[in-house]
Amino acid sequence: MKKGFTVVELIVSFSLAAVIVMFLTQIIIGLNKMKQNSGVKTEILNKQSVISNYINKRLLDKTLISLSSCGEDCVNFNYDDNTTDRFEMNYITNTLMFGDLKANLPEDTSFQRVIFDTIHTNRIGTGNDTLLKITIPIANKRFQNEDFNVEIIYPYNSSVYSNNLQF
Repeated sequence: MKKGFTVVELIVSFSLAAVIVMFLTQIIIGLNKMKQNSGVKTEILNKQSVISNYINKRLLDKTLISLSSCGEDCVNFNYDDNTTDRFEMNYITNTLMFGDLKANLPEDTSFQRVIFDTIHTNRIGTGNDTLLKITIPIANKRFQNEDFNVEIIYPYNSSVYSNNLQF
């Protein structure tokens, strides 16, 4: 009686090993893609947070008295202490600038057209009756169904500011 493997047993074992290797390769490729996506998503969320925190802090630290256009994608935020923060978008380089902040987005991610809007409401707490809403849309090709918008809400009293915050 000979000890060893038959040709059929060898073919079956090599085929089984090949299927297992292909399966493991697919898992590794999938995990690598998930890792890359989570890195990009984390970077987008970090940029979103930095932009929101910086603009909100500036608006809370100062008293906004008017907005004025300084170009097609440029708005000056004028404060009561005679200082100004320039909000400027460069869609070619995917750069947002506001005051001292300069934010760039990761690859395959882009700023979309910024929306400035005013929403008239009933009085809000301290006599404010209007909200200045700034929406900064951020889009990424990998995450088409996800919302990365930066939303800035600034309440003010329209009778004090008249139409200075309309844009």
